[in-house]
Amino acid sequence: WTIPAQVYLYKEVVVDIKMSGSPSSSLPLLSRTMRGCPHLRALVRSLKLVTRRLPSSEHIEWIRLLPEGILCYCDYRWGLAIGLNDTFVASILQASALRGVRRITVNGPHSPESVTATLSLPHLEELNISFYYYRHCDLSRIVVPPKLKRVFIVIGVPSQAAPYKLLEYVASAPQVQDIAVQFHPYSSTVADRAALVNALSSTTHNLRRLHL
Repeated sequence: WTIPAQVYLYKEVVVDIKMSGSPSSSLPLLSRTMRGCPHLRALVRSLKLVTRRLPSSEHIEWIRLLPEGILCYCDYRWGLAIGLNDTFVASILQASALRGVRRITVNGPHSPESVTATLSLPHLEELNISFYYYRHCDLSRIVVPPKLKRVFIVIGVPSQAAPYKLLEYVASAPQVQDIAVQFHPYSSTVADRAALVNALSSTTHNLRRLHL
């Protein structure tokens, strides 16, 4: 029964780095276990990582030890405390284990590095991306993944160009079939609505569903 239990316990792993205080007792234990047990690392298929502050390397270094392309789903959320650390955020998204990710959720103060790293995942089919914090983010040079089919964009801050530029790219990509855009209260201004219309002006005939 040991092997089925291990498969069940390690198929989905959640790591939550809180804003302050000592880490939960389970976090160091998980880190030591994953660093020392490659057979358990090989069982992970889904990873949820929440970093409200810059974590200690000992608590997350094992993520880079996961076998290449092993993850199918990743949910990565980072807070304002590390929002300006482009190197750290991009290094997580560029980990070899994420190369096989088909679905990803990303939520944080985005930079060109974080968006580019996300869209560089070669097998990505579904993207859920939220823009909740204002930060200038030039997305003039991004490439839509070849297998991307479904995109969900949450716009939480008004007058921010980045989500509309991303929407423009995915709307014009022939492989994208499903787009949903959600506005949070007070995040839609006249300028935002104009940007939305402009971004969707290049929608392809392959798009099967558009939800606003």
